[in-house]
Amino acid sequence: MRAFMYVARYSEAKKLLMANPPSFPADFTPHTEVARAIVANVLAEPRTWLETSECRDVLATYDIATGPVPSTIPRKAGSKVPGALFAGLADNPIFGPVVVFGLGGSAVDFADDYGLDLAPLDLNLAEALIERTRISRLFRDADENEQSRRIRHAIALVLVKLAQLAVEIPEIREIDLNPFYVDEGGNVTVTDMRIAAAPPNIVPGRLATSRLAIRPYPKEWERSLELKDGRRFFVHPVRPDDEDSLKAFFETVSAEDLRLRFFAPVRDFSSA
Repeated sequence: MRAFMYVARYSEAKKLLMANPPSFPADFTPHTEVARAIVANVLAEPRTWLETSECRDVLATYDIATGPVPSTIPRKAGSKVPGALFAGLADNPIFGPVVVFGLGGSAVDFADDYGLDLAPLDLNLAEALIERTRISRLFRDADENEQSRRIRHAIALVLVKLAQLAVEIPEIREIDLNPFYVDEGGNVTVTDMRIAAAPPNIVPGRLATSRLAIRPYPKEWERSLELKDGRRFFVHPVRPDDEDSLKAFFETVSAEDLRLRFFAPVRDFSSA
């Protein structure tokens, strides 16, 4: 059984490694420059920790709502509403920003129920992160249950937004959202938060001040081009899901053309 689980985890990890989250989010529109200005003012003083009001303002620019603790409502039978949750960003000196998710409130110190993943994230990666926690048991019926699907999506979107903060503002070193709550309608409320900032370090082998071990997909390079004959084409950087299309294309190319492209005779193409 242990050997089988190793194979299953290897297969899952290989699948997740093929993911390529975009550099620009498609599910929300952040006001990055506003958040960047707040962080710059903090570092200019200089300070490390943002004031609570500054934390609220930064989160608001990424459409993460803050407020008081929601009023206690008796839990209905079959309800998928979780209790207090925790999400955050941690800083790893080798791998850069790490997104963390798990049980919140006082349980975060002893429940040992959390998941980790490297930024950047998309919704699929965020939902996979949720699946690595016991909280995910509430949403096992998400394919049939609208409430489960709505709440899981809301949590995943919070994780994507935190990862995007790490991508676009490398000065942010740590974020703690503990706790935050999600209601039946999928509305998120963060009731307590901390954000730490520091000047970005130059990491050898990484672009500019980026701390990311995994570069996001450069969505800003996508273009719609029109040829002289009026035909239009959508051009984008190569993505993992282009593998089958590229293989089909190269199968139509002559051996001589392949030799000139790859400086060697190529007979087979694979993801390797």
